[in-house]
Amino acid sequence: MAIRKLEKAHRECLNFKVYSSQVQLFFELSFGAIYDSLDYRLMAMKYFLKAKNTTEKFYQNDPDTALVYSYLGRLMISLREYDWAFRCFFKSKIVREDSIGGDTLDTATIYNNLGVCCYNIQSYYPALGYFQLSYEIYKKNLGY
Repeated sequence: MAIRKLEKAHRECLNFKVYSSQVQLFFELSFGAIYDSLDYRLMAMKYFLKAKNTTEKFYQNDPDTALVYSYLGRLMISLREYDWAFRCFFKSKIVREDSIGGDTLDTATIYNNLGVCCYNIQSYYPALGYFQLSYEIYKKNLGY
């Protein structure tokens, strides 16, 4: 049902001619996320890769480019491909640090995901470092 509603919204955006690269990215990531939640991994991958092609039209330091790599990283974690997940999250980290900075909540989430990847590939010291860095940024920004 969610896919049908999203398809309807997609058609309406096309009809009203309010379609841009940002809107296209939103729909591609949304479709991919829904298929990923339904365990249709190949369909999710298809939409995430389409989203990656869409972001190639953006500026090099556009923070939305990091979204695609984050979604791909999450997909790789669900496939238990932790090396690939690490690569995706690391690329996302580079984009986030260059565009919005290293001490934001969004970047802290990427650090936490990198820690999860490191932990699962049994690289415990880097995992600890990423978890601590993420924790300190959360603590600073959330006032704990």
